[in-house]
Amino acid sequence: MENELKNRLKFLDASTIEINLDVNEQSIALVEEIVNAICQQWKLTEKIRFSLNIVLEELVSNVVFYAFTDEIINRFINIVIGIKDQEIEITIVDNGKEFNPLKHTQKPVSKQIEEVSIGGLGIHLVKNFSSTIHYERENETNKIRVNIPY
Repeated sequence: MENELKNRLKFLDASTIEINLDVNEQSIALVEEIVNAICQQWKLTEKIRFSLNIVLEELVSNVVFYAFTDEIINRFINIVIGIKDQEIEITIVDNGKEFNPLKHTQKPVSKQIEEVSIGGLGIHLVKNFSSTIHYERENETNKIRVNIPY
């Protein structure tokens, strides 16, 4: 997967990286390698690596599993990650069906781990690890911008 990762990462400048992913489960598996490469390049802490990995994996998973119907062809996920003003800014653009995570109704979070069901907590996690989240639908694409303080 290392060669595949090199082919997908594009350093736009010293503080900005662009990643283009296919819409499949292999892209979810690449997220951790992408995050590790970014954190190594920018010398980010383990805490930031953990937060960035959770947020990016949840957002990419949502696109891969829920954004597309059979009618949509030429599927894509484009990610730009940058550092500015003591924050990591992640922008994800996809051409899937419209989904505004800010309008997503949050499931109640149980205090007992045994009571937690699989699924439905991804947006909750993204919100908890982020300082700001912005969503817009533009030209038949979803665009979500998430900022993680560091």
